[in-house]
Amino acid sequence: MLLARENWDEEMGHWWPLARIKNIPDEYGTDIPPFVSEGGRKCLFFLDHCIWCWAWAISCADDETQGKVLLIGGMDERFVADNFSEFVDRYTSDWFSVA
Repeated sequence: MLLARENWDEEMGHWWPLARIKNIPDEYGTDIPPFVSEGGRKCLFFLDHCIWCWAWAISCADDETQGKVLLIGGMDERFVADNFSEFVDRYTSDWFSVA
């Protein structure tokens, strides 16, 4: 994966700069999937696809979801990786495996 200008990659992913990172309710509103702990307040978005068709967040909650990456806003909202390293490995080899 080669990052292009302004944090866009070849897969039309937009990697958010630190100043852009927000939790789920601040970015997405109140339509939070039931599997997301603490109302998403401790899940931080870090990447969206194709100008927010969907986005990925990482759980920073102090529970069994800590470190897991989830997909929000797609047809099948779910956890897609057990940790950030796994997410990056899968995203860079077959990005659609985490979509």
